[in-house]
Amino acid sequence: MSFTDRITWKFFRNDVKSFPNRNNFLKTNAINDYGIKLKCGLSWKSINSVEGDLKSIELENLLPILKNENLEFFNIQYTNEKKNIDQFNQKYNLKIQNIHDLDTFNDLHSLSKYLKSFNFIITISNTTAHLAGSLGVPTLLMLPKNIGKLWYWNNSIDSKSLWYPSVRIFKQNVENDWDTVILEINRYIQDNFYN
Repeated sequence: MSFTDRITWKFFRNDVKSFPNRNNFLKTNAINDYGIKLKCGLSWKSINSVEGDLKSIELENLLPILKNENLEFFNIQYTNEKKNIDQFNQKYNLKIQNIHDLDTFNDLHSLSKYLKSFNFIITISNTTAHLAGSLGVPTLLMLPKNIGKLWYWNNSIDSKSLWYPSVRIFKQNVENDWDTVILEINRYIQDNFYN
């Protein structure tokens, strides 16, 4: 075996069986606040310059999920959305909660603790998806049809990420149409998170 072959064998995955069957790479303690409702962290925007708008989704698109009275939603968006959330909550009589004293952009350790405390995360393709996947947190990832899905999310079997087994991938069938994705996520939540 040549030096190059040994390097390839050691550092690269040669096939799907090369992926470890584990749910988390990072470890942290959860912030436990036991309540009656399921807790869901929510991230819907990317500030990536070119693909950001194509990956992002409007909160209004998420209304079929956000109206679910069995879920409690928490803003884990790394952009400052407090004002928008307050207006959105008032307009639709909902309660997406802002986590006070949490810097979701600069304090990844504290954010990780919150991510571990949620029953699941709903997010687009952004840093939150990678962090939650690395922690083994059940994550429902929304991807656009074409641009913005990037190569690493194409590595999946049965809509589960090979890199992060706790990440379930929901892709658009039609470009810019999030409705089907939202319906699929809503159905998945009902089938997998309720007793």
